[in-house]
Amino acid sequence: FIKGVQRDEVLLLPESLDEYVHADNPVRFIDQFVDGLDLNELGFAYPKEDIQQRGRPAYDPGDLLKLLIYGYSNGIRSGRKLQKACSVNVELMWLLKKLAPDFKTICDFRRRNRKCLKSASAQFTLLCQRMNLISAEFIAVDGSLIKASNNKEKSWNQSKIDSALKRNEDAVEHYLKQIEDLDGDAAADSARRNKELQKKLAKVKAQKKRLDEIKEAVNDSKLQSIAYTDKDSRPLKKGDNRLVGYNVQHAVDGKHHLIIAAEVTQKSTDYGLLYPTIQAAEEVLGKLENCKLLADKGYYESSDLKNCADGGYTTYIPEQRRSGGGKGHYTKDSFRYNKEKDHYTCPADQVLARDKMSRSRGKDIVLYRNKSICGNCTLKARCTSAAFRTIGRWVHEDYLERNRQRVDENPDYLTIRKSIVEHPFGTIKEFILSGGFRVRGIENVQAELSLAQLAYNLKRVTKLIPMADLLAMVRSFIFRPYTEPFKGFYGIQIIYKSTAVFCKVKIDKEQKCRNGVI
Repeated sequence: FIKGVQRDEVLLLPESLDEYVHADNPVRFIDQFVDGLDLNELGFAYPKEDIQQRGRPAYDPGDLLKLLIYGYSNGIRSGRKLQKACSVNVELMWLLKKLAPDFKTICDFRRRNRKCLKSASAQFTLLCQRMNLISAEFIAVDGSLIKASNNKEKSWNQSKIDSALKRNEDAVEHYLKQIEDLDGDAAADSARRNKELQKKLAKVKAQKKRLDEIKEAVNDSKLQSIAYTDKDSRPLKKGDNRLVGYNVQHAVDGKHHLIIAAEVTQKSTDYGLLYPTIQAAEEVLGKLENCKLLADKGYYESSDLKNCADGGYTTYIPEQRRSGGGKGHYTKDSFRYNKEKDHYTCPADQVLARDKMSRSRGKDIVLYRNKSICGNCTLKARCTSAAFRTIGRWVHEDYLERNRQRVDENPDYLTIRKSIVEHPFGTIKEFILSGGFRVRGIENVQAELSLAQLAYNLKRVTKLIPMADLLAMVRSFIFRPYTEPFKGFYGIQIIYKSTAVFCKVKIDKEQKCRNGVI
């Protein structure tokens, strides 16, 4: 067998800690990236009053940020495990220069800087865009349920509380009947059994009081549900997946499957979340021109499609086809619309003319009917069970028709969507957020999701670009998000192809320097 060295043997160790970490090790990239951030501008710096009140200097926020990024990139999220890793992990010894903050310091930093962590993740996404790793030609949006730090038994909604109250009521009746049956029982142990039943009855009645309090709290809740460990989490259901957690939305670029935006929501479905998710991506990368937006049919919502189209996005969202109310009737697709004459033609080649306006779910709907023809139509039994058929058309229906036409002309885009967005979700849920979120509260959960997004993108980037080129590029960037007009005459624009190229560009005094590239 291969033999190890003797433990008492004197070894000639490397002369410096730097020699323990290979030149291609990703921790060098983490170190360079965080050192390039203006943490004070992002809000990471501790307040001066806080520093003055401490008995010793505080840890540098950059060191603690490096620790969190490394931990999430390697599946270490617990504060205590991170504390231990600082003392036994050579990579962390190099990264933190042998600092070993305790678990409370680590967890407090993550909690206090929850909004700043999202900004740091956005800065890394901007870096990926500047390195031409994000093309924004295809952006796929999808959602997935991720478990919260909350037990199912401590989460309630209306149906669950009603079922529990019904079971409690049945239990009370059961014990009362048993107590009644014991009256007049001459058995020697009847008194003992009666006493035991009385205890059980008292326990059930106490549970009834607790359930009534929970029911009142559920009724007062805006979302008709309540959780007692993580109060912001919700009992969610999507297909066969049932859990107490959050619905996480991702916008993923199609070029290298990098995550542009990751948002936490409390909604159980993806309906109505398409435009808010793409807005979150715009907040990071700015306006995305000539972008094809892909999503599944769960995102098909008319107002969302209109907003995305008005924002310059070309949507490819499959429609949720209706089956005619379950009675085998003709669907709306069986009726042809004539835009020039503004009427519908039914399967019997009869015209349904414009009748009147209506309002449904906050939308203006035009109703089309032909009351005189429907009564004598030979196809009426296959069309409607009412006296006549009515077709409703949204005033902006043309947005939906153009989207439907694009989906029919490009069926392969549905497969492209899966290949883009499913991989990031699978990786994050399996390797980064394994077991669900560890923190509680929607703001803390959003911070942890931002760290997971940053960790995923970082691991992807280190596989796409050689480490030497990557480190050279990061040293060339300035990440400060300038918001005031640039006062100088010259700036530096970074262009990356194989290596970083510098070129001076004349900048107007009043022009704002966008995206932090100067």
